[in-house]
Amino acid sequence: MNVSGTIDAPGATPYRRSGSVPKAEAGQESFAAIRVQAAAPAGNEPDSIWERLSRDHDIRNATFAELCDISSQLYQAGQITLLDHSIMTFNPSQSPQAVRPNLFLTPAGPDGKRDWIAEYQARIRQDLKLNQTQTAADHRRILEILQRLA
Repeated sequence: MNVSGTIDAPGATPYRRSGSVPKAEAGQESFAAIRVQAAAPAGNEPDSIWERLSRDHDIRNATFAELCDISSQLYQAGQITLLDHSIMTFNPSQSPQAVRPNLFLTPAGPDGKRDWIAEYQARIRQDLKLNQTQTAADHRRILEILQRLA
């Protein structure tokens, strides 16, 4: 098995797209060498985004759409990871599949609002009961995010 990237066959030449010049040969930095730093929009300093979201949303009485909006804003501000954002916004009941499980463990009000802190506390209890320690750790991180917004 050839893992070095060289071709060992006699007379074989490496494939190269015609007209293609590696960026290093063209005097450009490769994408991997460029450090990308996205400037956060004004007003999205770490503390102000949390304060603004806490002021604008009641995490103990919010719809799933509001939770998704909060998560998106925190992710775009670089305050939570993509994994945390995906956990917070995952809703299999909105899947286009025929089977649409409801994974929510706490009841929502008639307006679709629920206490998201209680929801994630219930998820952690269920994870531990089922011995799903990694999922419980993921849900604890989400709980910490939500508690910071309370």
